[in-house]
Parts: sequence; structure tokens; C-alpha cells
Amino acid sequence: MRILVSGPPAVGKTRQGILLSRELGLPHVSSGALIREAAAAGEPVARRLLDIVADGSLAPSEEITRLVLERLSAEDCRDGFVLDGFPRKWQEAEGLLDHLRPDAVFVLKADATILRERLDTRIRQGRADDDPRALRRRMDAYEQETRRAQLVFRLACVPVHAIDAAREAGDVSRDILSRLPAREPVDASAPCFS
Repeated sequence: MRILVSGPPAVGKTRQGILLSRELGLPHVSSGALIREAAAAGEPVARRLLDIVADGSLAPSEEITRLVLERLSAEDCRDGFVLDGFPRKWQEAEGLLDHLRPDAVFVLKADATILRERLDTRIRQGRADDDPRALRRRMDAYEQETRRAQLVFRLACVPVHAIDAAREAGDVSRDILSRLPAREPVDASAPCFS
């Protein structure tokens, strides 16, 4: 099962990714964590990506797509994965689809007031990429870019589900689990819409 979790900053993507990973027995892959881990390992490209992301900008599509696809090609992802935070741009969605087809995309949504409260909490906890100015840029980038990436999946007949993420994390996780597609392979030649 190949699951993507998408949504704006502070909506709970990583938390849901971890919960789903545990429930389904699949590896959790976070694009942000990949960048941080590669930078900590001394990879110069990842260090540059980390600086870009910390500023609130989106990472260059080619470099982040390469990093994500490299991780998803690992043996532990052979039977599936839960990927959060990627793709953020339509080019990345197309790049992902060139190599693999997700079984479902879950788009977490919450009211702006709730997101601001969660962001304030994260800022107090001191996450490096949660500088208030960087966060505003990340929110703008989400509005402009990530919704277009979701459209790419819809046009490719990948099920895209909107999920109310304003609820308790367990309720959100149960909602996602209830919407998972059947495990049988999808007929790629079948029409998207009936």
C-alpha cells in the first residue's frame, strides 16, 4: 500500500504518517526528515536543501524528487510506505508518477485559526523551520503549489481524499484507515470517472 499524506504546515502530516505507519506496518517516510538526515550525514546538496526549506521556500523539484525516490526504492518500501510532505509541486507529482503509482492521497485540512494555534505551539518548541516569516512563505507556497500537485493525482485517477484534521489525531487516523482502497491491484486501463 503506497499512501501519501499532504496538507498545509502544522496540519499534522507527520503525526498521521507515524500513526498510519504503525497501524499498517509500513515504513514512514517524511520528506523533511529525509532532508535533515542527509544534511546531518554531511551531504552538501541536502545541506543546501535544508537552508532553502528553513527559509520557508520549497526545495528544488529535481533534487528533492531524487532524494525521495532514492528512499522509496529501498528494500523496506517494497511492499509500500506512508509518505508525508511530498510532493509539494506539480512537477514533483509528475516525477513520482513516472516511477510509481500511489494507492491513495490523503489531504489533511483544518481551519486557519487551528493551524495558527498549532504553528504557535511549534514556534514555542523551537523548530528551526518554524520561523514566523518562513512559515508564512510555506503557507503561501502550499496554497500556490501543493494544490496543483493534488490535481495531477486526480487527473491520473489516483484517489484523493479530503480529511478533516481539526479533530483528535486518533479520529483522523481512523478516518483515513476507513478510506483505504482495497488491496487488489487497480486496473490502470479503466477510466477514471464513470
